[in-house]
Amino acid sequence: MKTSEEGSSKKRKRGLYTAIVAFMATVVFIVSAGGYLIYKSERKRAQKDEYTALSAITKLKSNQLTQWKKERLSEARFFTRITPNDVYTNEILKGNKVAYSRLQHSLRQIMTEGRYENIFIIDSTGKELFKVYNLPTGTFNSEFSAYVKKVYNKGQIVIRDFYYCTIHKKVHLEILAPVKDESDIVKAVMVFQVDPSDYLMPLIQEWPTPRKSAETVIVRKDNRNGVKMVEYMSGLKYRDKKDTIYSVSTDNPELVSAKAISGYEGIIEGYDYRGVKVLADIDQVPDTPWYLISKIDTDEVYKELTKKAVLIFTVAILLILLVGSTIAWAYNYRERLTYKELVDKKRELNVSRNIFKTALLSIDEGIILTNNYGII
Repeated sequence: MKTSEEGSSKKRKRGLYTAIVAFMATVVFIVSAGGYLIYKSERKRAQKDEYTALSAITKLKSNQLTQWKKERLSEARFFTRITPNDVYTNEILKGNKVAYSRLQHSLRQIMTEGRYENIFIIDSTGKELFKVYNLPTGTFNSEFSAYVKKVYNKGQIVIRDFYYCTIHKKVHLEILAPVKDESDIVKAVMVFQVDPSDYLMPLIQEWPTPRKSAETVIVRKDNRNGVKMVEYMSGLKYRDKKDTIYSVSTDNPELVSAKAISGYEGIIEGYDYRGVKVLADIDQVPDTPWYLISKIDTDEVYKELTKKAVLIFTVAILLILLVGSTIAWAYNYRERLTYKELVDKKRELNVSRNIFKTALLSIDEGIILTNNYGII
């Protein structure tokens, strides 16, 4: 009988223990799944917010580049045709030194705020006929000669895209505008030489929100001996040599700039020129060979999210511990009650045993049995 009761008790305990383990496993699963879903939701929200910000910044910078280009072309067109500049220019071609100083004074008015490094006039042979500042221009070579020839042939403004000037040891961009006589014949070329680091690049690299790793870069395609390359024309934040054009191969398909020159536009995750994973937005600047990339390190994007993940994990662990502690307390409390009941029953049993024992011991003293009428 005792063995049967003990076996039944052990069986109930095993069943209770199994139920507690199953319940705790369910709690852990629900809490963990809930924490994971919250984390996923926060990650998506962080991505969406950053996508929106990057897209807006890229569009803003693209519009700024487009506007900058329009303004420079407009100025090149205007200041080569407006009177008295056109008169001064034609007089300079004739050797008039008074016209030379007057044109210098006139053109200096538009060389404020770093718009132009120098403005000069050359003929078809590359001979310098005029320049605002008496500094070496360092432009005329076979490549530049081809641009000059194009201006003479077409009679239109031509842009010489970003290039590294070996004379000034920095990147230049030049706008070549035709200087025409009364018969609309090109007599010379006025060159508006731009130092991008003075105004354009600071404008592009300026970030509207405080971000440590954020950067905007301008890239373009380049083919060298049949090898496709990406050229970074803007000064790069994480390179010491900022006044050079940095080139990389497009062998890595995960390179954001490689995606850009292949025609991809919009939000993308990939690697930048450092090999660091970034979140980026790509936009091609209209009517240019330029691709604008606004990017930020994914580590920075998810930095705040990592803090939230730690908080979510901590809360989940505390919740699991709280539930576990509550169940353990309830289980121990129940065990104490059961133990108390057993002790009470044992005490009652002992009392009963003592009474029964006393009755049995009384048998030796004699027992007289009578019926209801007192008859033996």
